[in-house]
Amino acid sequence: MKNILYVIHSGTEGGTFLTNKDLMKNVSQYNNVFLLSAEPDYLRLFRYVDDNLTLIKEYARFKEWSIKYFHDSWLSYIYFDILNNFKIDLVHIRHLLNHSFDLPQIAKKLDIPVILSFHDFYFICPFYILLDENKHYCKGICNNNNMNCYNPLRALNDINSKEFISTWRQEVSHLFRYVDFFVTTSNIVKELFLSIYPDMNKKLFKVIEHGRDFPKLSETYFEVPSNNQPIKILCPSNHLNLMKGSEVIKKIKKEDKNNRIEFHFLGTCYDNLEEYGIDHGRYKRDDFYKKVMEIKPSFVGIFSIWPETFCHTITEAWSCGLPVIGSNIGVIEDRIEKEEGGWIIDIDNPKKSYEKILEISKDVQNYKKTQKNISDMKLKTTKEMANEYLMIYNLVIDNFHKDSKLKVDYQIIKESGFFDENFYVKNYLNESEDVNPIVHFLKKGVFNNFNPSPNFDVEWYLNEYEDVKKLGLNPLIHYIKYGVNELKIPKLFNINEIFELALNKTLKGRKDYLFLINDSNNELKQHYDKNYNNKFNANIFSNDYHFKKELFNKYGIDYYYFDVPDKSVICRDYLPFKIDSIKRNIESVDEIIDFKDKLNNKHYYKWDSHMNYKGGKELAFFMLNYINNSFSMKKYNELIENADLVEMPPNKDLLASINWSYSESERINLIKRNYSFIEHRIKPKNIVKLPIHKDFIKFGKRDSFHVENKNSFSDLRVLIFRDSSFSMLAPFFALFFREMFIYWDHCTTPLELIQWYKPDMILEIRIERFFEDYIAPQWVIDKKECNL
Repeated sequence: MKNILYVIHSGTEGGTFLTNKDLMKNVSQYNNVFLLSAEPDYLRLFRYVDDNLTLIKEYARFKEWSIKYFHDSWLSYIYFDILNNFKIDLVHIRHLLNHSFDLPQIAKKLDIPVILSFHDFYFICPFYILLDENKHYCKGICNNNNMNCYNPLRALNDINSKEFISTWRQEVSHLFRYVDFFVTTSNIVKELFLSIYPDMNKKLFKVIEHGRDFPKLSETYFEVPSNNQPIKILCPSNHLNLMKGSEVIKKIKKEDKNNRIEFHFLGTCYDNLEEYGIDHGRYKRDDFYKKVMEIKPSFVGIFSIWPETFCHTITEAWSCGLPVIGSNIGVIEDRIEKEEGGWIIDIDNPKKSYEKILEISKDVQNYKKTQKNISDMKLKTTKEMANEYLMIYNLVIDNFHKDSKLKVDYQIIKESGFFDENFYVKNYLNESEDVNPIVHFLKKGVFNNFNPSPNFDVEWYLNEYEDVKKLGLNPLIHYIKYGVNELKIPKLFNINEIFELALNKTLKGRKDYLFLINDSNNELKQHYDKNYNNKFNANIFSNDYHFKKELFNKYGIDYYYFDVPDKSVICRDYLPFKIDSIKRNIESVDEIIDFKDKLNNKHYYKWDSHMNYKGGKELAFFMLNYINNSFSMKKYNELIENADLVEMPPNKDLLASINWSYSESERINLIKRNYSFIEHRIKPKNIVKLPIHKDFIKFGKRDSFHVENKNSFSDLRVLIFRDSSFSMLAPFFALFFREMFIYWDHCTTPLELIQWYKPDMILEIRIERFFEDYIAPQWVIDKKECNL
């Protein structure tokens, strides 16, 4: 077990401590965990075991701390004493307020790697919330006057931030030289730091959002806004002060002449804020749900005037299913807009803000849609957060001691089967060289981008996975230890190399995507292999299509032929081989209706060969709107909102043992990784099953479905010939059609079924890859005149 030291600025409560405690709780399962906190009068060293902090030692200060003193011999001694006596393997600095800047340099001298997290903007400006003298967000850019900026902390009263900022940033830049890895919680924060300190880009800088553990809720914690009652807005914060928007709230309330808004305050109120709403007092983090249930607000209001770096309150609100009304600034604005979990107001314009709150409250349909988005969110757990940090810890520690790891790395490579000694000797070594190929690769070859086998590209792997490159890790070692189980691929192949691999039906792609390979329809070959002769005959298909259409139309039956685009077409950017061009059978005919341009990679499962729920919802609308252009998106969403929601695990056919191409341990790890994820899918209400003729109950082993929806959009009676791609479309089609008969076939299109069912409309909906083996039924081939 490694010894990890966490460093925070003060206290054993508050946001930074609680977040750090969440991390320590999970990390301590695999490591010995220590915590160093710095108070104004003393430093305290704790050991974290079994979810408890045990005080090891207290170090009394001999002089008052000041931010002006970057270096301190007494603190340096304490840091050295702790690092040395407790044999610390890694230092993770969460904050350095009340500390000196000596710790990273001392750690470096002792060969201990350092990770630095940013939980505010302290290292950009000692006045860590970035508000200027007018209490406006400055983005870290000082104006030319000499007026001191807004000071959030009494301990910083001995400086003028603008006079001090140049010296501060020089010292911070020097400190950063001794940091091995930077972490923050938002890309917005990362980009701000990089704009101030461009040299940080030379080191690894990762965004890891905070995780939280929330209970599974069975009750409703919010009220849909109504004209019959006040609009309840809950404002939770430990300190509801100027920084957290106390003045914003007061100004909005002053616009509320008719008392439409009812503010509820959870936390300590400042600036007489309690006079502008209902004060519920202080609360502990674990009591949040209880308080929310008592209040039952419609919204959580987060009106901070500084940009924040994550904002736990947003996460807490979403965990209760509550939409957020937030400031148009920084991370608050970014998270709300990215997740579609609420609305943004202009905190500098109280009148417009007030009017927008009223407008939001009146639009109940949009409120429910936003609340649905929130209920579908998957909030990161503390374990998931900790796993990201543990990955960093292991990589940093490994990298720091790589010279002593030569024997270990040699054994890892030797036993892996990923090193082709004959290939390496032939391509990179002289016949006269008496050297072990693996040792040569470890000491020299990897630094010259020598490949260990024809199936591993050192240079490509480092460019594809920048974390590995910035840490200076051996890419083959990383792939063997971590990459294989993280769905990383060893190179960008040529298409012919892919089919030389000994694969079953699962192919690893880029960015965690899996693809179907070696299927009977040759999906990848028909689209990307220039030497493959596609079997699809466009003329035969067109003739067959027009014969059927004319026949069906003669008897008053509308007819449409839709395709569901292949995953490898829509998600082609994530295929593991070079793409020169793409072939599509359906582009050789005009009769097949294709919506490829309406879809993207987010509409397909990563670990399944089919479209996901979101894709099904999107594609179903475009198909139904094509059939009837008066069917609007607004009406579509109304029908969806009136349907029931059911929880379903995500599809992952490419992880099935019958399809899997790689090691069983890797397959099990991936299944576990996605085990807890649940999708919400719609189930239309009032669906009634209808009788099915005995000859059409099944197609092979596949069941047919005959259903009626008396609340449908249209009165149409439809017959749908489908394959597996229709599964995600079916519930949405059930909202549109009055009566549906869904028959699973492979282009058999049985005439007897049409004659028995007598539909108003026939749809053929096929997944794109199946067109490669298109065969018409005999009655179509014969162009048989039929009586329908």
